[in-house]
Amino acid sequence: MNESPLIHVVDNDAANIDSLAAHLRSLRLECRVHVSAEALLVACVDRPGCIIAGDALADMRGLDLQLELQRREILLPLILMTATPQTELIVTAMRNGAIAVLDKPCTGEALWKAVEAALALDADRRYRRGRHASMQERIGSLTPQEREVMWQIVDGSPNKITARRLGVSVRTIENRRRSIFAKLGIRSVAELVTIVMQTTTDEQRPPLNEAISMGELMPQSLLCTAG
Repeated sequence: MNESPLIHVVDNDAANIDSLAAHLRSLRLECRVHVSAEALLVACVDRPGCIIAGDALADMRGLDLQLELQRREILLPLILMTATPQTELIVTAMRNGAIAVLDKPCTGEALWKAVEAALALDADRRYRRGRHASMQERIGSLTPQEREVMWQIVDGSPNKITARRLGVSVRTIENRRRSIFAKLGIRSVAELVTIVMQTTTDEQRPPLNEAISMGELMPQSLLCTAG
């Protein structure tokens, strides 16, 4: 079951935080208020949503909170509020990934647009992370023989070359290829290449173009051996 978004609001201005929370709830958005950065950091859980934070909290600057969220890998999008907008603050916050920097008090259309953008970004990130994890799991379900063929496909090797390299028949390569596509839920080589590039690191990718496998040195009489 999908959880509804939760908006965290943190500021040292009690009047602003109460007004902001009331405005968000009037928009039928669930929110939770915090009186300090540390309280926010403790309360953040892996749930859809975003964070609206003041730039001068009791225990931490808003910019420092932004960096601390990143250090702790709390990936909720951040909207920063400030009563004293300065170019340096705005540029730094946006460069570090803030969705917006809004003037306090902020209860109008600018706030709604920023929250809407933050929730959309969070949803997209979660979808991508979920797809990434799913594809890693599917790649992990491949047999060692299928992974060999997968890397050859990604490297652009035709079935005949792959069969010679691995010392098996072309039919065996074709069967493994079909199994790979079925397990990964894909239909094209382009999809396979995209998935592999997005879900593996350079260290996991064998240097297929830099080394010739022993299969290429096998005698012709062994090329039709079943895999």
